[in-house]
Amino acid sequence: MKAFGVAYVVGVPVIFFLAPVARKLTGRILGVNPG
Repeated sequence: MKAFGVAYVVGVPVIFFLAPVARKLTGRILGVNPG
């Protein structure tokens, strides 16, 4: 499953990069601004 390997290699760094951004956006939407 070469496609799965490529998706995994590309997806993991993207998820780690977007996690803080998504957390920040979620906090802004919920009206919770830490710091």
